[in-house]
Amino acid sequence: DTFFNNWENVYLSEESRPEFRRIRQHACRRRWLWPYWEDTAQDSLDKDYHMHRETEVIDKEGLQKFLGRLESSVLDFKKPLWQLYFFERYVGEDGVERSAVIQKGHHCLHDGFIALRMLLQGCEPHAPPEEAQQSRSRGGASRGRRACCCATLISAWRGLKQLLLMSDDPVSLVKSQILASPEDAKNCAWHTLQGVGVQDL
Repeated sequence: DTFFNNWENVYLSEESRPEFRRIRQHACRRRWLWPYWEDTAQDSLDKDYHMHRETEVIDKEGLQKFLGRLESSVLDFKKPLWQLYFFERYVGEDGVERSAVIQKGHHCLHDGFIALRMLLQGCEPHAPPEEAQQSRSRGGASRGRRACCCATLISAWRGLKQLLLMSDDPVSLVKSQILASPEDAKNCAWHTLQGVGVQDL
């Protein structure tokens, strides 16, 4: 209950900040003109579609299979383009039982980094410890901003140069010649980073 309550209070309540309005909107696609966003009434938001709680024990292999099935399903454009799946009893590779959350959202709603920050709003705690924030702020904020700006410009120039000089991909035995359709089953896998927690994100 804590995760979903936190998430609803931040994004779905009447007191939510105006910039979070998009979470409560659905995308309207038209045949000839451009798409647009339309508000979804608070009382018509289908929480059974958007928020799922799984109480059964599930391990990494089971979660990977679930994620493969989830990626093979298409979001309903008549509703806001996101879903949350909360697993109360996920058993990790270390054998420890913990909770796990999967968020599915359309890219027109957010990118990966913003989705991660949104997801953390439901966690407890959803911000790094104070000592971690202080350690990251050492060295001067202005110097960090200048370095970040220079790194961004350099990265943008390298990306543009690579894009302009890009050639066709070489022939490869591992490159598929078959295009996957949205209905095709997908396989998902990941590697767990050891010793990394919410405070490191």
